[in-house]
Amino acid sequence: MTMESDQPQTPHRRVLCVVLFVLVVAVGWIPPQADQEETSSAVVELQHDDDKNETGAALHNHKKQPHVAQDGTVFSHYYLHLPKTGGSYGFSVLKDLYHKYQRERKELTGAPCMVGAPVSEFEDFPRTKTSHGDTVNCTLWSTEDVYTDQAQHVYTLIRDPHPHVLSMYFHMAESAKGKASRQQKTRQAGLDAWLEAWVEVLEGKNNTKETRNRFGGGYIPINLQSSRTHFQYNETNNGDDALLAAQQDLWDRFDVLGDAAQNVKSTCATFIRYYGWVPSECNCTGRTSEDKKKDTLRPNRRPTRGRSLVRNYNVSKDSHGVQHHGATFATTPHQDAQIAKLTAMDAILYNLTKQVFAQQVEALETEYKVQLCSQF
Repeated sequence: MTMESDQPQTPHRRVLCVVLFVLVVAVGWIPPQADQEETSSAVVELQHDDDKNETGAALHNHKKQPHVAQDGTVFSHYYLHLPKTGGSYGFSVLKDLYHKYQRERKELTGAPCMVGAPVSEFEDFPRTKTSHGDTVNCTLWSTEDVYTDQAQHVYTLIRDPHPHVLSMYFHMAESAKGKASRQQKTRQAGLDAWLEAWVEVLEGKNNTKETRNRFGGGYIPINLQSSRTHFQYNETNNGDDALLAAQQDLWDRFDVLGDAAQNVKSTCATFIRYYGWVPSECNCTGRTSEDKKKDTLRPNRRPTRGRSLVRNYNVSKDSHGVQHHGATFATTPHQDAQIAKLTAMDAILYNLTKQVFAQQVEALETEYKVQLCSQF
């Protein structure tokens, strides 16, 4: 056998080799082991169905067909404001950045506009606004509502569900913007009674309408973020497969799925995805910790190094007069257990949000060759 295998190939054997090679190229056959390795690695990374630019960086384009209103206005960008996540502050920063650069940058062809109507009423959304004396077109609309697939690009903030639920309660009980009757009913009941009442609704022992009336209206804290983002998670599937499918769905539907714990970075990512341009306030490339300390802007302080007066989140100014705050309030073990029941799905959503947002930031920083700032 050894001597036979060492013999020079005959013309017939050479032809056979050529035929096999052609078949391999035509069919695209891959050895089984290599195919298995590719499949397993694809499970780890999200499938980025985006185009590529000349540098190979991912171009973020969801390729959704936007709704077009009867007057021809395209529902191009939608900022889904989820209550008590810091979205009001984030959107105010988007507007501040726009106001600073609107006459300097050609990339800023539209304006962010706040809307007080449900997303289903897009036909009646404002088309223009006045900014610095100029009439500008609205192209990014924000409203406190639910996710819609009629907008081509969607942005939102997701918050850790434990402080999120507490913030909902304290907003109802203490906010200067709240109704007096609601404040009185919520305060008299107390946090424990409020949580237990909604757990009863979750368990089918009471109904939503009666429970809301008991507290004078207000928020429904049962997986609010999952409900409003149309979070898709099928618990009946295999655990890892279900999580991967849910994570992929979030990547596909949201241009920026921001983390409320990283509000500044989330707001910068939204601004850059919206306009396709990086403002200096968001670019921390090459800046040392000392530079960042000097550039941190405080109220009534003149901006340094050409940076605009964009402030970081201020609890006293941005919390609508609430005295207690979800992030710092000390809860009892019983309250923790009640909150966990009310937010089981939101907890899964938030954990996936942190992963998706990290990948979105990585893709954005690669595309624009910058490092996003974590604070202004």
